[in-house]
Amino acid sequence: MKKKRIKWVVVVLFFVVFLKLAMLMGDYTSSEENEGLAVKLNIDGDFPNPKEGSAVFNTRLFMDNIIKVHNKVPKYVIFTESKKIPGLILRYNIHDSVFEGGLPLLKSKEVVFLDGNMHEVIYTFREGEEQKFYFDGEKIASGIFDSSDIGITGFAVSELEGYEIGIIGLDGSAEFK
Repeated sequence: MKKKRIKWVVVVLFFVVFLKLAMLMGDYTSSEENEGLAVKLNIDGDFPNPKEGSAVFNTRLFMDNIIKVHNKVPKYVIFTESKKIPGLILRYNIHDSVFEGGLPLLKSKEVVFLDGNMHEVIYTFREGEEQKFYFDGEKIASGIFDSSDIGITGFAVSELEGYEIGIIGLDGSAEFK
């Protein structure tokens, strides 16, 4: 009986170690992803120049559809996480109703975004100069862009794709310059 118990402990420990290694290698999602803290828009692209650029997103999102698809209210809708600029993320914080992003992280004033209306979101930056968020033509946040000020970004649970969850207007209107 004691030998069986020891064998099971060894098997369980082996499994836990294997899962941890797989997570480190990127084969599995993090606990934040599994907890549903964020959903990611299905947008390809990155900033071609790590020292300056702009991104324009024309989109319409419905909170009701996000809840239907994910069975919960996530904390963030992530527009993009740059691979060329470590730490640069552009997202909407659903709980606080603010846009967040840039380096260092900016937070906008409160805005109504997930109301089903078409909205234009613009983020622009230049190293050592101002980075800015615009929402429907109005500047809602700004600050100095410093790519050496890397913050922790991570966690996207799934991607928002197509009309199934209410994205309209992503037919090439998400541009990175």
